[in-house]
Amino acid sequence: MDIRIPWPKTYRGAAALPLAALLGLLGCSSTPKPSSPETENTTKPAAPSVPDLKSAANCIVSSMQNPKDSFHVSLSRKDDDLAYAYNSDADFTPDTLEGTTNWGSGSDTRKVSGARSDANAWDLSVMHLAGPLISSALNDFILVQSTATSAGDDPVDGYDSIKYVFDTAGLAPADKARFAARLKAKDFSVTGAAWITKNTRCMVKYVTDYNFTDLKGTLGSVHNEGSILKR
Repeated sequence: MDIRIPWPKTYRGAAALPLAALLGLLGCSSTPKPSSPETENTTKPAAPSVPDLKSAANCIVSSMQNPKDSFHVSLSRKDDDLAYAYNSDADFTPDTLEGTTNWGSGSDTRKVSGARSDANAWDLSVMHLAGPLISSALNDFILVQSTATSAGDDPVDGYDSIKYVFDTAGLAPADKARFAARLKAKDFSVTGAAWITKNTRCMVKYVTDYNFTDLKGTLGSVHNEGSILKR
């Protein structure tokens, strides 16, 4: 049976891929796929350069798809023109997941669960839970990649991580114009921070703020945040 997931307004001003396609891209990126945060102790240290932010964020979803340990995931997206935020919270073990989300159902929060023994139910639950991250924040990371700089060591929940800050005010004019055309916006900005493990280059926390003026002069904004915490 063809399962169709209700999909709220995606990245405002930009064309968005269906979630199933996006999840496929996460597993088949041209960028080398990072290990999950749970395997940090067995991974060799990476070179001290700014990591690929989108790839590091994909690691959150990869961990949800194939958990090696127990952890909690919290993902949120708040659009300025909605009275509610999209929130997903779930506890994962290598065999089960239990959580809640209102992604795809507006202001109504519903329970989601799955067992690794039921692949279809597991994948469907991960799709719903990952919605706030995949629909918006991943695009933010693409826009800000060239502006990201290290703010130094900043451990998160036991993860040996580095904080990276970014601001599209630092974009080259040509890049800013190219992104604005893609977003169908007169102007835009993205600011925020991401915490990425030193060894595995996996994102364990992020905050982004996307503000824009569309071609009609209407202002808008989207706030994103998320984290993955050890259990």
